[in-house]
Amino acid sequence: MSSPSLNPGSGKKIHFNKSGPERRDERILSPIEGHLCFFIEQGRLDVNMLLPLEKQALIREKLKVIGNNSLRVIKKQMGNDFSYDEIRMVLALQNYQTQ
Repeated sequence: MSSPSLNPGSGKKIHFNKSGPERRDERILSPIEGHLCFFIEQGRLDVNMLLPLEKQALIREKLKVIGNNSLRVIKKQMGNDFSYDEIRMVLALQNYQTQ
């Protein structure tokens, strides 16, 4: 069985089977965050495998109130319970859903 291609033209949806701390470990996410967000925005990466639904919902609710301002403004409003990577992932998902 071959692993999914990360080539943007491959048309495959990517799933990660990590859970708990492995899934949210920023040392893992930060270096590849841009790539992950690219695939989320393309609809080829299931963000639910990386970010719990509860966190997604809280970020979306906050974005409704404060809007899509600069990332720094959003992060400041969200506090330390949320990483820049998590906010970027939700923004990428919103971009995909509005295409």
